[in-house]
Amino acid sequence: MEKGKVLIAEDDIFSFGVFKNYLVQSGYQAKNVKNGREALNALKSETYDVVVLDLELPSINGMDLANRIRTEVFPHPALILTMSRERKKIERQALDQGINQVIFKPIDLRQLYNAVLNGIKKTSSEPTTASPLFPIKKNTSITPPFPTVVIAASTGGPQVLEKFLKCTKLPLKAPIIIVLHGADWSLEYWAEYMDGELDVKFHLAKEGMKLEPGEVYLAPGDKHLIINENYSLSLDDGPKECFVKPSANPLFRTAASTFGGFCVGIVFTGLGDDGAAGSIKIAESGGSVIVQDPATAPAPFMPKATIGKVPRCDINSLENIGNLLPSKIELLANQLKLRK
Repeated sequence: MEKGKVLIAEDDIFSFGVFKNYLVQSGYQAKNVKNGREALNALKSETYDVVVLDLELPSINGMDLANRIRTEVFPHPALILTMSRERKKIERQALDQGINQVIFKPIDLRQLYNAVLNGIKKTSSEPTTASPLFPIKKNTSITPPFPTVVIAASTGGPQVLEKFLKCTKLPLKAPIIIVLHGADWSLEYWAEYMDGELDVKFHLAKEGMKLEPGEVYLAPGDKHLIINENYSLSLDDGPKECFVKPSANPLFRTAASTFGGFCVGIVFTGLGDDGAAGSIKIAESGGSVIVQDPATAPAPFMPKATIGKVPRCDINSLENIGNLLPSKIELLANQLKLRK
């Protein structure tokens, strides 16, 4: 019985051929390709659990290939990037862009083998993509006091979010809760700036803060932001998700479980795939998922990843999202009134 499928994209066929044979002898299915284009073609014709790719691949280099895999290949395989130690300064960039692990040459085959095993475990434990063939059941048992809007953004996010909030007719009959990837000091500064720019209260979220319709909350740096059952906020110091903290996924998951069909999740610009897994939970709970049109995003990878995970999401420009959101929230608020 095969334990998993591994694609090795490396033009050094001899040394990585040895690794391929080792995997096959250990019960895995493995295939070698010599350049980035062959790798992409292989991934579009077959599903692999793990891709081992070299930074300096011919035709499509490793970083560009990783970005294309994250936006064109679903479900996502785990990605292991190999590079010479002289290129170590690229490691942080690689991890930020969705690479699962970086291994430096000369390759330690045992380290590489363990990385492959971890990658296979990761992909086997991830939720599957929502299927457009089966309707998502709305959770009608959840009746929160108000609807909510949760937002994910990363690269290019401050400018996109400012434009979105200024073209949205505020206040809404719902709180807006934002995860924006960034350092502590930059998020604190941006929260102060936006509080002065908008006619509604813009908070840097704190432990125990109660959600109020019409107000905006921003996750602070280096803590995940979650929603409690009593509609208050908590800061969580758990491990990074999607290689970032704060990650939108914990916020989206807890919003889905607390607000059910009265939750609207929005994914704006960003690298990587943060927000995609959380958007599945919102959709499964009967909530709405809205995604910025990747063609209009400074970094299209987060929107594309969410589109791949949630086929029924609404794709639109940020201006249209801002224009349409108030009426959507008004409708949800009226539905809640009828239930009381």
